[in-house]
Amino acid sequence: MAKSISDKLERRHPHIFGEKKTLTPDQVKDNWERIKKEKEGKERILDGVPRSFNALLRSLRLQQKAGAVGFEWQNSVDILEKVKEEINELEEGVRNNDIPNIEEEIGDILFVMVNLAKKLDVNPEDALQKANNKFIGRFNYIERTVEAQGKKMEEQSLDYLDSLWNESKKSEK
Repeated sequence: MAKSISDKLERRHPHIFGEKKTLTPDQVKDNWERIKKEKEGKERILDGVPRSFNALLRSLRLQQKAGAVGFEWQNSVDILEKVKEEINELEEGVRNNDIPNIEEEIGDILFVMVNLAKKLDVNPEDALQKANNKFIGRFNYIERTVEAQGKKMEEQSLDYLDSLWNESKKSEK
């Protein structure tokens, strides 16, 4: 058992145990993927990204693997242009009330946004959690304010609730 673990470590980490000690971090990552692909019998680059990952993590990992072989945008501006293109396609789906297309385009937008986060070295999971927490804080502010006035949330106009949302944003600064 110990021998197989040792062999695996040496095989997967030639930059530490082998002759390839002068590899750059990107070369180490590329070498790691090649070694895993050969050893594990993967036929395709994207093989091995677990379907059990949540969609956000799976999207990130798929894009990391594709990017490792050069299939990625070179700059953030190009990715933003793709986001705009996808939003335009979503708008068309919404105008036509084309639910299957709407779902597809929302998925495309999320996928491209994960790519943008990756390009900008932002962890998309962390970014989304922060957005969730910010939303909770602002929504709770609205709820507390309405309750303090002796009112019910569901009886308030969207315009009024939105004004409280903006008030909450100002109080954060």
